[in-house]
Amino acid sequence: MLAAKVQPILQETNKRKAVWGSLLLLAASLACPPVCVPQEGTARNNKGDLLPATIGEPLTIAPSDRSDVSCSIVEWNAELPKPALTLLCPPEGVFAPLHVYLKFSWLKPEDVPAYARAIRAPAKTSTKLRTDRMAVWIWLGVQEKQDAPPHGKWIAFTGVVDMALLSLPGKR
Repeated sequence: MLAAKVQPILQETNKRKAVWGSLLLLAASLACPPVCVPQEGTARNNKGDLLPATIGEPLTIAPSDRSDVSCSIVEWNAELPKPALTLLCPPEGVFAPLHVYLKFSWLKPEDVPAYARAIRAPAKTSTKLRTDRMAVWIWLGVQEKQDAPPHGKWIAFTGVVDMALLSLPGKR
């Protein structure tokens, strides 16, 4: 009887550990210099890099070996030449001691997809995130025709504009 009550708690704990592991790996993979875009006013070391020099291969998460990370959209700014998408992972409603705030864009203006203005990403909506060695892929709605409803599509972002770990205030 006791085992039947403990089993769901253990399963939930294992799920949370898996989500935390995915978030920590995601944060580490996003911090690698090849896809980082410096913020204005950021202090640099004497070589001009934002981070210490890397050794070995950059750490990244392949979609085949990790599940997608659940996030919520904070803001979508479609203004050219550098549209930017801001996410919070996991979403604010999910209990977690830390949340990851991420802002994505593209490294070069020619990387911005032609349909960038057709992306529909209202604030506080749920989305998913995955990475590979070339980009961060985010599931977003795209409205290709004015009268048609948006359809979901994985969109590749090649630049990380900003990243922070947040401790969200608890309910008081």
